[in-house]
Amino acid sequence: MLKTVIASAAVALCAVASATTVLDFEDYATQGITHASYVQGSKVDEDSMVTTQFSGISISNAALVASGLGHAASGNMSIAPVNSSGEIDYRVPVTFEFFSTPVTSRFARSATLPQAVTVNYFAYSTDQWGYSGNTVTLRAYGLDDEPMGEISFVERTTFKDPLILSDIGDFHKVTVSQSLYFQHTGGIALDDITYDTISTVPEPGSGMLLLLGCLALFAVTNVKIAVKASAKNASQ
Repeated sequence: MLKTVIASAAVALCAVASATTVLDFEDYATQGITHASYVQGSKVDEDSMVTTQFSGISISNAALVASGLGHAASGNMSIAPVNSSGEIDYRVPVTFEFFSTPVTSRFARSATLPQAVTVNYFAYSTDQWGYSGNTVTLRAYGLDDEPMGEISFVERTTFKDPLILSDIGDFHKVTVSQSLYFQHTGGIALDDITYDTISTVPEPGSGMLLLLGCLALFAVTNVKIAVKASAKNASQ
């Protein structure tokens, strides 16, 4: 039993736990974000930009928009691409990168900085009333920024199911780009961003102390067992 406990503790120290996070953007007010218009070419204020407000993920070239009830996959809000001129522009790729959540420890003088991590699943839901004919392409990149895989969809009917990128290994970055078939009506907004979240590994100092403690306990227990066995044999 003790060996099993120790083995489990060692595995727990080395393993990276994973879970799933879904961003539906409906709690935008608590993140200090204001929403913009979803219409192609609309001006976007800095307060509408979505960047690092959500834990574990960094989003580039995106703003919160009010897509409207029935258009957004959940609620009213979604995100849309923004160009370098600060305008909604569905031709611009939106980039997602994944990072560990900063942690603190009594063994560290300050909080550890976020580290680049990888995920193996990414998905999002599109405009539920869209028939734009746009081509949407999801591309994944590794920690070395090398492409790992991509998948494309053509919006000829409404997407009721999420667009999913998976089964290509662990990736650090995802870009979502699309053509803009109808220049004046806009493109496909993004909602319900779903991805694996990877927790930070315990810092080496605390992890090593715990492992050494377990090994010491294991050694002491084995000595006690050996002494009892010797005493029993001597009495026979």
